[in-house]
Amino acid sequence: MNIKYRLGYTLLLMIFVAVSVTAIALYMVNKNVERDVRFNLTELLNNRVASIKTLYVSGHAEDTIAKFLKITNQNYIGTGNTDEFTIVKKEGDSIHFLVNQRNLGYMNLAPILYKDNKSQAISKALSGKSGFIKNIDYRNKDVYSSYAYIPELKWGITCEIDVDEINQNLFHDFKIILAISILIAIISAFIYNIINNKLLNSLQKSQKKYQNLVENIKEVIYEIDNLGVIKYISPAIEKILGYTPSEITGRNFINFVGENAEYLAARLSLLTTKNEIENEYKLETKTGETRWILFSTIAIITNGKLTGASGTLVDITEKKLIDLELQKSEALYSSIIEASPDVITITNLEGKILLTSPKTFELFGYDTYEDFVNKSIFEFIDESDRTKAISNIMNMHIDELWGAEDYKGVKKDGTIIDVSVNGEFIRDENGQPVNLIFITRDVTERKSLEKELKKTKDLYSSILNASPDAIVT
Repeated sequence: MNIKYRLGYTLLLMIFVAVSVTAIALYMVNKNVERDVRFNLTELLNNRVASIKTLYVSGHAEDTIAKFLKITNQNYIGTGNTDEFTIVKKEGDSIHFLVNQRNLGYMNLAPILYKDNKSQAISKALSGKSGFIKNIDYRNKDVYSSYAYIPELKWGITCEIDVDEINQNLFHDFKIILAISILIAIISAFIYNIINNKLLNSLQKSQKKYQNLVENIKEVIYEIDNLGVIKYISPAIEKILGYTPSEITGRNFINFVGENAEYLAARLSLLTTKNEIENEYKLETKTGETRWILFSTIAIITNGKLTGASGTLVDITEKKLIDLELQKSEALYSSIIEASPDVITITNLEGKILLTSPKTFELFGYDTYEDFVNKSIFEFIDESDRTKAISNIMNMHIDELWGAEDYKGVKKDGTIIDVSVNGEFIRDENGQPVNLIFITRDVTERKSLEKELKKTKDLYSSILNASPDAIVT
């Protein structure tokens, strides 16, 4: 068979295989994505339903709960661009929307007739059902919906995300996978024909393409012999260190690594026993500037002996400087939390604990972070004060609470302690609340002294009142 035809048939076969594999992969990915969407939406919905029921059980009126939900919904960031909550109730023949809709710029929808409702999820929720469905929403858009009914309030609630958003991501992944698969198929076909037909000219062209690729990518590619003499280095080195390839090729790498020379020489000697090494070094450019460079080196072994090495150099200066600043910030932040005499706790907007300081263990009698993380802050407040605590967090959302409040706390062994808690929002760059931070202080001793002082004053007053004689102080 003619070489040209053989190459064509091989390409067609490889592309067919690539497209088939991509289609199967996309089908499996789609099933997994829909399962993940269902899980995520249902979890978000259950959390919101639990919050509403907590507020209801705490004795809050329906209007107060609805007001709180509007504020919470307006601050909802979402896991995607289009996911949102819809909370409705049925009054007569009408459906009333209780919260502003994220996909309408947080506009409130006017009531609609029940018979005009096109959303199956809303209809099922108002009929007392819960589940997951693909349907259309109030915008006539296809959405994935988790829905539930809240019997205490006779409300229906849905959590939805646009199908287009999910499909857009899938289509983007499909194009990438297909392009990569076809590219691999084409390359595989060429390689197969080159090996089997000894197409020297094609091989030379591939080598030329590889050379162009090496010389135009940002990373520096280099090769040294077993003595450390640079045999090849790509042109990208000039952008990083200021030297041209001709200024470097033929010289020992030790001449360009400054204070790292001895350490780097020792590291390269490891290639005799270790095939690959990677390290970060601080180097000086030709003009004296400092650069952080990531060295990746792979040994070249010929007949069982080390004959040289090849690898890449990557300029990581910007990332390294950011990492160093981040380490400083994290160390400072950690030191503040570790050193604080008070308990510092960070929660999400619904009170679930995300982080707490070591002082918490001492105050509440627990041993590990796992005893606190992902638990509700209300679990550590005595039942007599939980309603007050929930109400105070609601007041924070509507800017009606400032300063510290006293509560009864519960230790691991059930002991009741007095604590003073001050809370504030952690806000994003736009000033929107994203988390809560609480400072908690043990005031049990202070409360005890206050009680003793009151007893003394009461006793003194009783003596004064009971004495038939005048007492002068």
